[in-house]
Amino acid sequence: LQATDGTLWIATLAGIDRYNGVDLYEYRIHKPQEGHISSSQILEIMESTSGEIYAATTDAGLLLFRESENRFERVDFDSDPNEYGSRLSTAHSSSAGELWMGYENGQVVRYSPASSAVSSIRFNDGQKITGLGETHNGEMLAASANGGIFLVSMDMDSPRSIPLTQSCLDKFSELGEITAAAENLLWLATRGDGPLLLDMTTGTCDLPES
Repeated sequence: LQATDGTLWIATLAGIDRYNGVDLYEYRIHKPQEGHISSSQILEIMESTSGEIYAATTDAGLLLFRESENRFERVDFDSDPNEYGSRLSTAHSSSAGELWMGYENGQVVRYSPASSAVSSIRFNDGQKITGLGETHNGEMLAASANGGIFLVSMDMDSPRSIPLTQSCLDKFSELGEITAAAENLLWLATRGDGPLLLDMTTGTCDLPES
């Protein structure tokens, strides 16, 4: 991630590195105070609209960079740390300035850095959330381990499935990143099967033209 102030944040197998154009700072589990981060399993580094840096991690949840202390600290959503699932599986920073997180137990959580408000919705089948993204109009999308793609809103009782043709489902084994290509068109990043272009109006998937 290159932050708005120009700082480069890099996820590594050991933690996170921060480069300001002059110095390189390392954030590691073994550092007790300054430079500490509680996980090396970094899924995503995100920036809020106010410039705060967050790290979504598989095993330690959402972390916030405390500049005054030069370290990352856990963001606690609730007194019960397992309320929103034990392990994160994906994360996305939306165009509206909200942080969205998907969990291995089928939970999707929305966190607003501006107000610290938290809300969640759970997939009834408990499938792992493998990807998050948004449409051209800013609607949130979630992909599950069984190959489904869903529109997600905290105003819904449950996520709404986007119908996919069987020929589309046959073209991939697991979905990852979802990115808007144009109105009603989505880029799908698949694990092991390459990129696909999904037409939301027909539910068909095509390989990108070379």
